[in-house]
Amino acid sequence: MKERIVKTLVLAVLAGVLWGAGCPDKKKDMFEKKQNLREAIEGYNECFFWRDFDRAAHYVVQEKRGEFLAATEDLRRGYTLDDFRIMSIRLGPSGEMAMVDVKRKFIMSPSVTLQEKTFKQKWVMKQDAWYLSGPPY
Repeated sequence: MKERIVKTLVLAVLAGVLWGAGCPDKKKDMFEKKQNLREAIEGYNECFFWRDFDRAAHYVVQEKRGEFLAATEDLRRGYTLDDFRIMSIRLGPSGEMAMVDVKRKFIMSPSVTLQEKTFKQKWVMKQDAWYLSGPPY
């Protein structure tokens, strides 16, 4: 009886190791890319929460950073992000581009009403890092 349990455990461990070794690298790579993208999206939106638009600009592709800083100039004075939620992440087939839906709840003065808006964003991977490719910011 004891030997049967040991054999079963050994076989289960072996099966797990072999199954893990047999996982395609592409699936693992896509999972890692999506996880890294989620972290970038969260970091970007946390910058909005703190109104740190200069830091948020580092999440925008280099060629659009000036446009981003100009577009967020009014937000520096009257924007308060209450909450954000990543609604969906859709990686492109190559894993180098993604379409993302982010829902934000915010107040934009002079209004005192909590507003809610979903932003459809395109993110691209450049040099192993994710960047927002342009508006909407």
